[in-house]
This record gives sequence, structure tokens and C-alpha cells, in this order.
Amino acid sequence: MKRIVQSVSQQLWKSITIATVLVSIITGLGLYFYEREGLEERAIEMTKGLFQHAFQQGDVAQKLSDKQQLQAFLDRLVQGQFKYIELYDQQGQSLAESVSKDDSVEEILKSYKKQEKENAVHDEGYLTYYIGDDMYVQVFLPTPYGHAEVVYEVPQAIYQNMQSTLLESVLIAVLSVFLTALILYPLVKRLVGKIEKNEEEILQSNVDMLSLIGEAIAKRDSDTDEHNFRVTLYALKLAEAVGLSVPECRELIKGAFVHDIGKIAIPDAILLKPGKLDDEEFAVMKTHVSEGADIVREVKWLQQAQDVVLYHHEKYDGSGYLQGLKGEQIPLMARIFAIVDVFDALSSKRPYKDPFPLEKTLSILQESSGSHFDPNLIEVFIPLAPVLLNTYNELSRDALKQALMEEVQRYFKV
Repeated sequence: MKRIVQSVSQQLWKSITIATVLVSIITGLGLYFYEREGLEERAIEMTKGLFQHAFQQGDVAQKLSDKQQLQAFLDRLVQGQFKYIELYDQQGQSLAESVSKDDSVEEILKSYKKQEKENAVHDEGYLTYYIGDDMYVQVFLPTPYGHAEVVYEVPQAIYQNMQSTLLESVLIAVLSVFLTALILYPLVKRLVGKIEKNEEEILQSNVDMLSLIGEAIAKRDSDTDEHNFRVTLYALKLAEAVGLSVPECRELIKGAFVHDIGKIAIPDAILLKPGKLDDEEFAVMKTHVSEGADIVREVKWLQQAQDVVLYHHEKYDGSGYLQGLKGEQIPLMARIFAIVDVFDALSSKRPYKDPFPLEKTLSILQESSGSHFDPNLIEVFIPLAPVLLNTYNELSRDALKQALMEEVQRYFKV
């Protein structure tokens, strides 16, 4: 049980770690792009403000009539952070243009021309783009006489400060996610632990109920429940030998425990009759399989036991009851159980008989291979039978029950 709890804790920690990393990545990326958009908006506003201030201070309106003064004004501007300026009149005709003598200007302008529309921050009037470690802003600004096109390089100090602020915001967000996960982990672990404990208690109650039902049926039928314990162990070992999965073995355990539950519906006069049953009585006795199937069908946790309960008296050649199924029409769980049920009946002491020797028991099973039993399963079971008999046949009731409970705990993780 401790190993199971540790495994669940490890899985929980792994799941929370993966979820935290994914949430951190998503949060970090989302915040990064959001903050970057804000950074670009601030850069655009700064560019607009600086140009408008320079435009007003330079008294551009007075220079429109003098092309040389206007050109000189623009040339002075592009000697600093402004890299490109072009003024247009209201008809869109160029009034003046100035390009920085910076070697990168040509690359800047070429890069701008290649920008995709989705890189616009506001609309087609504003663009930001990057060359190396530098950030540039392209703006189209209205002026009293038309509009201006401006390319501005954001100063490195300002740009780096913006970047640092952006990265700090992302880092804080990611760390917040991790810290939240660390705080939540013990709380979630405690909650999962309570759920697991409740599930274990429910499962233990189901297993206890299963054992109680099996014992009650056995006591009503033959006043002994060792048969129930042994056939369940025998069936499980045969199932393991033929490679059944864990879920299939669970199904078989349930079916073996309650295989004769339908005998509850059989009258005592027939069920406990010491002599041979007549045809009419035997017809009633045979109904215990359908009665049993009806009972387990009503209990969700036992529904998987139906195959064993309903079909464990079918025979491989089709001569069994109730449906006369043949060969592999009979569910595998029922074919397995049919072998071990007869094996235990032959090899153990009953109120009406002494146990058969192992050789005679195996001889009867082999003679019935292909008629009563699945020959492939008989071939697997015959080598197992001596070991199973020596291991379990002489055990006391309590020892048998303990051995079976260990198997139940192994398969149901109780």
C-alpha cells in the first residue's frame, strides 16, 4: 500500500510539474506578446510626440515657402534618432525628403518595405520593426498642410529599459505560476489522499462483500467455503498461465467468488437432497445459473462476473447448460473456471465422497478434453495441477482465505 501511495504521489507531482510548465509557457508567451505590444505602443507615442514637438519648434509652416529652409530643417532632424522624414501636401505630393547618412538607413528602408501588414500595431499608419538589436518605428502623421512619414530609431537606453521591464514582467508571472503550484501541491495531495482513502475503503468493502457472498453461498450449499477459496485460486493461476490481463483476472476473481450465487434461489429440498436428483429436480437445479446472472446483473461492481456465473456449466462440445454453447462460443472465463471447478470437486473431500487420487483426477480431466473442457486450456492446466494441489489442497480454511486475500490485494490494489 505504501508503494502505491508513493507511486500516486510521484504521478501527482509529475502531473502538476508538467501542468505548471505548460501554464508558465502559455502565460509567459501571452504576457510577453501583450507587454511587447504595449512597449511598441509606447515607442510609437514617443515618436509621434517627439516629431510633433520638433515640428512645432521648427516653425515648419513658415518654411513651406522656402524649400531650402525646409530641407535644412529636415536634414538637421535626421542627424539624430530620426532616420527618415518625408513631408507631403494634402494631394500626396512630396514636399521634402531627408534620409540619415547612417549606413543602415538603406537596410532600414528596405526592411520596412518588406514588413507584413500584421506587424502594424494600430493600423496601417503605424509600424514597428527590428534590425539586429535596434528598434525602429514608422509613423504616418497628419500635419496642417498634409502628412508626414517618419522613421525613428528608439534610443538604445530607452529600448533596453523597455526590454528589461518586459522580461521582468514575464519572469514575475512565470515565478508566480510556479509559486502557486508549490502552494497548491500539498493541498491537492491531501485532497487526492482523501479521495484515494475513500476509494480504498469502498474497494475493500466491495471485496469484503464479495468474500461474504461467496462464503454464504458455500455454507448454504455444502457447509464449507474452502471450495470457493480453492477454485478462485486455481482459476487465477490458470488464467495467469495462459496470459490473461489484470482486468480479465479481476473479472475471473469476481466470477469465481460468486459462481454459485444463483443457488440462493434453489429450494432446500433440491439443493440439499442427499441422493441423485430426478429430471424435474435437475431442471430446477440448472436454473441457478440464470438466477445467479440476474442477481449479479443488478450490482454494477459484479456485472463482470456474469460470464462465469451464467456459462460455467456449458461444455466444450455443446452438451452443457443452459444455452448449449459450443467451443469458443463459451466465454474464456467460463472455460477456465469449468476446469478448476471439476478439478476441485474431484480432488477434495466432500460429504458424499473421499478425494480422488491426483492420477485419477487428471485422467478424468484428460478424458473430458474436447468434450467437457477446452483442450488447449487442459494442456496448460495438467502440468499446473500437481503444484496447485500440493500448495492449496491441505491448507486450513483460514490459510486458504489468507492466500486468496493476498491475491485479491495484488489484483485490486486494496
